[in-house]
Order: sequence, then C-alpha cells, then structure tokens
Amino acid sequence: MWRNILRSVSGELVILTKRDAANRQLNEAIPLLFCGGDTVAIHTLVGASSLILSDLIQHKSPENSWDKYAQEANKLDSKSFYAAMRKTQNYLKHAKSDPEETFEFDEFEQLPQIIFAIMNNCELGGIIPLEQSFFQLWYFSSFHKEIGFEGNTGELSKEMFGDLSCYSDVDRLKIGSQKWKEFITHNQS
Repeated sequence: MWRNILRSVSGELVILTKRDAANRQLNEAIPLLFCGGDTVAIHTLVGASSLILSDLIQHKSPENSWDKYAQEANKLDSKSFYAAMRKTQNYLKHAKSDPEETFEFDEFEQLPQIIFAIMNNCELGGIIPLEQSFFQLWYFSSFHKEIGFEGNTGELSKEMFGDLSCYSDVDRLKIGSQKWKEFITHNQS
C-alpha cells in the first residue's frame, strides 16, 4: 500500500494507481513535445508510461494490445519488437556497465511509442485525457497512409489538422505545435 501513496504539493496523501501514473506521465510528455520541450525528458516519460500501459493491457485484455498488433503487422516476435521499441529507453536507464557509451538519438522515434501507449490506454476503457486525444488525432492525420486508419476518428483528425502525411516530421510537429496552442487556448476558456 505504501508504494502507491504519494504526498501531493499541498502535503496531502494521494492514492496513485499504475494507470494514473501512466496517464500523468503521458499528459506531461505530450505538451512538452508540442511546446519544444527536451526530447530526452519526453522520451523518458513516454517510455515509463508505455511500459505501464503495455503491462496493464497484457493483464486485462492481451488480445487487444496495440503492441501485439504492431508485432504482427511488422512480422516481429515479441523480443525483437520490444528491443526495437525500447532501444533508446534501455540506453537511457543504465550507466553501470557502459558509462562512456554514446547513442544516436532519433527525436522522432518516440512517436509510435506514444501512439501505442495511448491506444493501449484506450483499450483499457474510460475517458481518455485531452492531451492524449489531441496527440491521437495529430498522429492519425500525420500517418494515416502508413497505418490505414480511417473512420470517424480519421475524419476528425483530417478536419482538425488537414492531411499532414505529405509534410516532414519537423513540419508536422510545427503544425501540431500551432494547433496545440490553439487547442489549449480554446480549452482554457
């Protein structure tokens, strides 16, 4: 029980579930992404959240795991899939045996990890936070051709962002950043 209790800023105890932690991590990472935050810090938050949500969906509904869907679509076994998806995350969490090692960090490699975490979160049921809904729509607008996603959510993403599939990752993120500012301004009023 004590592992799940934190002190809030006000000093009161807060009961925290694993899913709460994962949502809080994602909900901090997404605004950082669209506001030009440090991508290593973003990746650390996303990686932690992704691990939790992957574990939770594996316990609750493994047949609906988006990690599993991606493994099947890419014809990868579980070990190869997670080695690829968590390569950066694994590099960032240890320095015991390789303190001088360097790493080529692709700042856009975390985008699939974010969407898989969000989709696994959706499969767990309940209301998905606004930050995650925003990212989901931006991602579908950006990569709908690669993932073949259509339907109501696909239409909503195109309505909100247009078709971002023809833009570079940098330009997609710039457009997402502008839309994020508009989104936050609209939702704060």
